[in-house]
Amino acid sequence: MTFHSSELQMNAPVALAEVLELYAQKASKWKLFAGGTDLMVELHAGHCHQHQFLSLHRVRELRGIHVDEQFVTIGATSTYRDIVNNEVIANEFPNLHQAARWTGAVAIQSRGTLGGNIGNASPAADSPPALISYNSEIELASVRGRRWVRYSDFHTGYKTTCAASDEIITRVRIPRRKEKFVHFYKKVGPRKALAISKLSLAAAVRLENKVVCEVSLGFASLAPTVLKPVSIENDLLGVHLSVDSIKQLREKFQQTLRPITDVRSTAEYRATVAANLFEEFLKSLLSCCE
Repeated sequence: MTFHSSELQMNAPVALAEVLELYAQKASKWKLFAGGTDLMVELHAGHCHQHQFLSLHRVRELRGIHVDEQFVTIGATSTYRDIVNNEVIANEFPNLHQAARWTGAVAIQSRGTLGGNIGNASPAADSPPALISYNSEIELASVRGRRWVRYSDFHTGYKTTCAASDEIITRVRIPRRKEKFVHFYKKVGPRKALAISKLSLAAAVRLENKVVCEVSLGFASLAPTVLKPVSIENDLLGVHLSVDSIKQLREKFQQTLRPITDVRSTAEYRATVAANLFEEFLKSLLSCCE
């Protein structure tokens, strides 16, 4: 189905195969349109100069949340409300549940999609740090086939990704864990919701007797991309949490920081807030052990 206006063209296929075929023929012709919550703002502001859109909204294969023993798999056009209303995600992946709750107003949550949030490739997005904290993977599809990539490898630079020119995001999967993890998600901004973050941190940690056995971190608005700080994760592994070790870890973390300056905040501000947020995270871990 194709819709026309005086300036815009919207092609809205029903089948994923048709989407992939159209996109393969001339990807540069089409701008993918999922929920449209970001694109409509860009259009009204005059920042989007591409007027031919390929809508994914009617493709049922891209919607829905599937749960099995190994993974929770989320279709790319599943909305934030779909995520908020899913009990398994709320219970097992509270970082993602919280990120979805803090993404815009209810109207935005009902329209905005997880795949769109990822594909927009903003370093300030709410869901990516949570997805990184859970070692999520993304499925990319084209007429050539499908492949899974680690989400931590997906962003290659500001607003750039590892997706080929003919590939689209189709699914996200999160591995389920039997072990008990401590979850942490904190967003710093003018407000908790209805505002783009100045900085956010998501973490999932497995502890045994105050010792960090597994850890996965995701930062937003700290670098040109959503950031998985592998060196910091390595520093944390095996650490016995205490007041002294937390102080040492904060100091080491501060030495590694190379934050960005943009329209929302300065590098100096982010350096201070990131260190405070990292310390708050570590103290929350210690409090879980007491």
